[in-house]
Amino acid sequence: MTICFHRSILDCNILDFYNNKHEATNTLLLSKCYFTLTSLDY
Repeated sequence: MTICFHRSILDCNILDFYNNKHEATNTLLLSKCYFTLTSLDY
């Protein structure tokens, strides 16, 4: 369970997200990851 904060988008394990989309924990972590990336983009 790696947290995506302060990482590039390639380190967010997007494929891992799709493979484990049934796991609420991974979805939550990825949501935080995408939120962080979106914030960094601005």
